Amino acid sequence: MKIIAHENVLKEVDAEIKLALTEGLLKHQRRLMSMISLGVANLIEYYLHKKRVINPGTNIKHNTFGLSLKNIKVKLRAIISKPINEVENLNEIIVLAHAIEEDRNMIVYGAESKEKILRKKIDLYLKLKELCGYESS
Repeated sequence: MKIIAHENVLKEVDAEIKLALTEGLLKHQRRLMSMISLGVANLIEYYLHKKRVINPGTNIKHNTFGLSLKNIKVKLRAIISKPINEVENLNEIIVLAHAIEEDRNMIVYGAESKEKILRKKIDLYLKLKELCGYESS
């Protein structure tokens, strides 16, 4: 995926977050978490493309970040061209992505969540955006 395509997806994620914050997080629970999850994968691909450590056609699925931290690193090692520890901020990025994804399916497919949990997911996502150096336009 090209950088511009990632940016378009990330704008869509930002719009859903803004709408959910305006209309109420619980009303948007499933869409919000799905979009944040999509945003996580796109942010990380965007970041790795900017760092020039993955090929342009490489796709990372959101569920990769629901794995254990060790298994996330195993998956990423297979697609990046540098050792993980040599990619600036990647360990922190992985930890944030994992924290966002760890109970994603319960939020998307389960009963009504708590607003506090959804707010935390948004906050983690915004922190991830900052760490990846992505600024909304």
